[in-house]
Amino acid sequence: MCAKGYRPRASRESATCWPQGAFSVAQKAKVPVVPITLIGTGRLMPNGQEGRLFWGSGVRIVVHPPLPPNTPADVLMDQTRRAIASKLPPELVA
Repeated sequence: MCAKGYRPRASRESATCWPQGAFSVAQKAKVPVVPITLIGTGRLMPNGQEGRLFWGSGVRIVVHPPLPPNTPADVLMDQTRRAIASKLPPELVA
């Protein structure tokens, strides 16, 4: 699970792929962050096969409630990560 579309090969890699910049920008601009969980994208476009799409693989989109920007960027990032992880299968959460 990673921000900005990166899909780690192993869940342990995901702890290093959350840049704080977007959350700092949201906080400074005083705009909410809306976490979105995408479930099933690995079946739609498996790693190493980015040029192919496997239609009918069932991608589910979960739009979470907006998170207010009046918190420190690191807290906002953690809240976003937890919201997204709450809808993922356990094997995909680091």
